[in-house]
Amino acid sequence: MQKGQNILLVGAGGIGSEVAHLLIKGYTGSITVVDMDKIELSNLNRQSFFTLQDISQYKAEILSRSIATLSSNAIESRFFTQDITSAFFTVEFFKKFSCILSCVDNIPARKHISRMSVLSGVPVIESGTAGYDGEVYIIFPKKTECYECREVSDSKVYPICTLRRTPTEWHHCVHWAKYDEVGNRGAEDTLESIHRISAARAVQYNIEVQDISVTKEILDKTIPSVITTNALVANLIVLQMDMLEKGVLHNIYYLDRNNIRRVKGIAPYAKCRVCGPTAHTIEIGKTTSLQDILRHLQIEVCEDTVVLKDTSLIYDTEYTDLLCTPLISLGVQTGTILKVLNNEISHMIYISVNESLTACHN
Repeated sequence: MQKGQNILLVGAGGIGSEVAHLLIKGYTGSITVVDMDKIELSNLNRQSFFTLQDISQYKAEILSRSIATLSSNAIESRFFTQDITSAFFTVEFFKKFSCILSCVDNIPARKHISRMSVLSGVPVIESGTAGYDGEVYIIFPKKTECYECREVSDSKVYPICTLRRTPTEWHHCVHWAKYDEVGNRGAEDTLESIHRISAARAVQYNIEVQDISVTKEILDKTIPSVITTNALVANLIVLQMDMLEKGVLHNIYYLDRNNIRRVKGIAPYAKCRVCGPTAHTIEIGKTTSLQDILRHLQIEVCEDTVVLKDTSLIYDTEYTDLLCTPLISLGVQTGTILKVLNNEISHMIYISVNESLTACHN
């Protein structure tokens, strides 16, 4: 493994902590850990960096501190506790790193990391587990598939790895009701009782109560979080770091109950809506309009041109007056991604706002 790299580790949970174990043993350089989650009691049986004394503290802080201490400060480690998808982490932030290790557990975060990879040009080693299954592959802008070149299924599974004392989503309430409340009280373990207890907890934390069918789906699709799977996937991540150094980019590793399989990845999908467009990053002022940006980037507007702000339409031929409207008044802010599309062109523009500017800057 190459020494002195600057690595971004996103996710300090099951996979991320296992990766840290391996890096401590033979890596010297800099690691930045990003994770917004706090340590829960239910983490302790699989995430060995954390102890009872660490409960309610941020995973990223404790893991970062442990990396520095256990490596005898051979690794320079720092941490952030913000959500990786927030505008706090700009394209310029991602450009500081030689490699991004994606150890997150949800699709929105994976999509965002992949988009930041395309915009910053920094490669990602993507990973994930589901019970006894796992997957690890490299995302290298313009050379391999990005996360959204593939059709990502909306079908969810729910790893039962953390029972959150402070839930933020409905499935946190369902898992707490089934494994903490119902199990401990010896109550009849029925769908109705779990749903009732989940609803009471959701109301307590201002979470929308879902239909009982959603509760049933969560229970049906709940899978175990297996520490040995996390450890094997972490080893494959470190292997992929070595492959990335050597320029071997197209190996995809799949893990199941029986073996580890390596398959050959393919080139980016030409019509991918994320890595297919020409990528730009641009800094705007408070009076900058869409027309200013298009002129600055020398993008011509024709009859079939549309402009999207994330997924919302902000310009087509019926909204020509919006061309000269200040973008800030249209809800554009630092972190906004604009897409300019027509039959001939496709551009993705990352926006950074600097209100002191009077013109656009790349």
